[in-house]
Amino acid sequence: MAAFSLTGNLKSKPPVLFHWHDIHFHDKKIALLEAGPRKEYDHMPDSYSNRVSSISPGSATVLSSCGAWDHVCSLRLKPFRRMQVWDACSEAMIVFEKDDLDDMGYIVENDVIMSALTKQLDAVADRVEVFYRSKAVGYTWPLSSHSCDTSPWVQVELADGRRLQTKLLIGADGHNSMVRKEAEIKNIEHQYDQSAVVATLYLSEATDNNVAWQRFLPTGPIALLPLSDTASSLVWSTSHDHALELVAMDEESFVDSINSAFWSNINHSDFIDTAGAMFRSVISLLKPSGTAVRQLPPSVAKVDPESRAMFPLGMGHATEYVQHRVALIGDAAHRVHPLAGQGVNLGFGDVACLAHHLSAAAFNGSDLGSLKHLLKFETERQRHNVSLIAATDVLKRLYSTTLAPLVLLRTWGLQATNALPPVKEQIMAFASKYSSSPSKYSLIAASSEPQDSKLLEKKEQNFGVTKEFLHVYLKQILTLEHSLPKTIHCFSTADRAERKSMAKAEELRHTFMRSIHDANTVLWNKEWGKNVEPTHKHALSEVLIFLPPY
Repeated sequence: MAAFSLTGNLKSKPPVLFHWHDIHFHDKKIALLEAGPRKEYDHMPDSYSNRVSSISPGSATVLSSCGAWDHVCSLRLKPFRRMQVWDACSEAMIVFEKDDLDDMGYIVENDVIMSALTKQLDAVADRVEVFYRSKAVGYTWPLSSHSCDTSPWVQVELADGRRLQTKLLIGADGHNSMVRKEAEIKNIEHQYDQSAVVATLYLSEATDNNVAWQRFLPTGPIALLPLSDTASSLVWSTSHDHALELVAMDEESFVDSINSAFWSNINHSDFIDTAGAMFRSVISLLKPSGTAVRQLPPSVAKVDPESRAMFPLGMGHATEYVQHRVALIGDAAHRVHPLAGQGVNLGFGDVACLAHHLSAAAFNGSDLGSLKHLLKFETERQRHNVSLIAATDVLKRLYSTTLAPLVLLRTWGLQATNALPPVKEQIMAFASKYSSSPSKYSLIAASSEPQDSKLLEKKEQNFGVTKEFLHVYLKQILTLEHSLPKTIHCFSTADRAERKSMAKAEELRHTFMRSIHDANTVLWNKEWGKNVEPTHKHALSEVLIFLPPY
């Protein structure tokens, strides 16, 4: 196996993981091309990184399956047991928590995850070779006519002159994926008019700090994620101009802006507050135990002066995740708004699913680069990922307006949802299912038990987004054409053969579906050029994974 990989920014781009303990991979050679330097920590520095990820229990189990979670726990992480989300234009809120006081998730610095994976790679150095500070400068692809298991392998030329050839090239190199571009896989992109400001914050006083806070402001959501009893991580999505102002502010003004964003009621209106209070009273009469207790967010005292940064936000989705001898995972295949905190978990779900299908192929003696099992991975993950991306985009749009009718509708909807625990459980199960499903893929290795055995006991429910949901969503926000139902069918349920048979996908403006033209032609009849025999075979690998620089 061989791979292009990513270190550092795990916000929505996971590292490449393979189930190194899977017995079916023991005779496989894996090469990992890493553009950045080796990163490993025996002890974490006193200061926190400004780039963190919200790791779901499912993703933690995936990390356990390859032996990395124990390293994460030995370094630094902060569990959270409650999530409170509320509207800046009303008193509406929703609270997610587990009845059994189990952890809802873990806030982990991206550097911690990368260090843990680096340590675990050392433990399997006999099977996985890592090329740090490496860069690919050229590719030779099999001809489209060579689609059988005996077809030539993908060849990769490195900047230092070395050549690798591999049965399967896996691109995990972020939303600007060179693997995706060189393979000419189309990517539907939409840039939000927003940037995210991140920083490490210190609280006014020490608390248990086991709550993840998020408030929807008219300009975008602001989130406060716990790092320790006294520190939290900020992710503030806002307009580009406002983001620039926030980064340029003096520390005192920046802290005041954060506290105001969480505490100010400047966007409230008497009409909305009165209507919301009446509706809340009705809910209390009908379901006295259905209203959760509102907690107040912590007050921020100061900011780490070196931690402020900003980056643009967007959405993207590859029309295909796989070709013969090529697979995309993580941000190389899909990009999502950070408001749901599911980007990296979607990537770990890709890893679990791909490893499952590759393990089955290895068990059956099949070619790892064959489309037969790669298409199963693509179909399964596209159905999952498109649904969550659509739901996230709906939320982003719904909370980006101050129009009174829409504010009132979302206020009532949020209050009603908060009063119905079964509905909230379905929402949590939905997010869990569409991020990663380790129990489904049976990735737990006997030689690598997770530190928290409860992770293994969690069962995920099969809640999904239907074709009807996607149709209603797109109908509301897009300019529709007569063939939209076929497009929805294509991306929510169809397999590769059905997608190929489409005459033409509609141009779906303002979302990730935007700019789809001729999805049926994507790379099936493409001539890749002549296969060039490498002059120097530095390594024969079966799967090659590429990751971008930090």
